[in-house]
Amino acid sequence: MADTTYADVSEWQVGVDDNYPYPVLCIRSNDGTYRDRRWPNNYDWCRRSADDGRLTFFLVYFVWRPNWRKTAGRATVWQL
Repeated sequence: MADTTYADVSEWQVGVDDNYPYPVLCIRSNDGTYRDRRWPNNYDWCRRSADDGRLTFFLVYFVWRPNWRKTAGRATVWQL
């Protein structure tokens, strides 16, 4: 089985663009009730790139905080 190289991108990095070199990407949607500021850019790019074959797949994650209902509720607010 071959290894898969990918990056984990959130607002702490530059928003992902067509220079991204790997077939897989992991992006953050939120941290507790705080919404990642780069989410709209990163998610739109991932959708387009998966549709056109640039990405094999992508993962979306959120950081779980003590109040899981608020965290999960914030994650579902974004239109996936």
